[in-house]
Amino acid sequence: MISKNQIKYIKSLQKKGARVEGRCFLVEGIKMIKELLPSDFKIQSLWATEKGAETFQRNTDFLITPEIISTKEMERISSLKNPPGILDVVEIPNNTNSDIENGHVIVLDGVNDPGNLGGIIRTADWFGINQIVCSENSVDCYNPKVIQATMGGIFRVDVVYTNLSDYLSNIEKPIIGLTLNGEELTTKITDPSILVFGSESHGVSKEIQQFFTKERWIPKKGKAESLNLGVAVGIVCNQLA
Repeated sequence: MISKNQIKYIKSLQKKGARVEGRCFLVEGIKMIKELLPSDFKIQSLWATEKGAETFQRNTDFLITPEIISTKEMERISSLKNPPGILDVVEIPNNTNSDIENGHVIVLDGVNDPGNLGGIIRTADWFGINQIVCSENSVDCYNPKVIQATMGGIFRVDVVYTNLSDYLSNIEKPIIGLTLNGEELTTKITDPSILVFGSESHGVSKEIQQFFTKERWIPKKGKAESLNLGVAVGIVCNQLA
């Protein structure tokens, strides 16, 4: 059974304020939970329908038993239109004081689209980039839409929110900004670098541009007005040696 207070609490985690206060977020679906279990993230509670629990137990070797709830109760706590039948409440790690990564780092300035951020985290995971640093006005990485879009990358990529000016002022390696005024991105990026991206609508703010040591842009061949931010990050990551 699940109490009314528990339902209210779990539903509240769909909003940023409740996630910040409770230091927890939601993870849904067998695949996502299988990605979660081997990580260092701590589970607060695990809920499943009978069918969801059966599927979970068939597909994982981890010794953890979900609390069984009804399909209607799952629909009430799920953030998805079609609940997958299993939901996890997970503690948010304290990574606000993470050290600067020695390898490549992606920096995001004012990125507000959950799908874009989730896709970028997934791309970073694919290319072995371990850290993403976001401006304080970027979308919350624990937003349910972001979590789903990461496809598990959120459990392997360290996402930090900070004042970007303070962060970049302490950087000693190259800071490469993706702008419309930079040199064409035609060669490999060989040295560990900070790769700075802005939102699709506003780009990188002038306050942050002052820290660039290099500027690059992705050559355009067709007539499209703009390139999706997540796609742009993937193209740049492919240029990393």
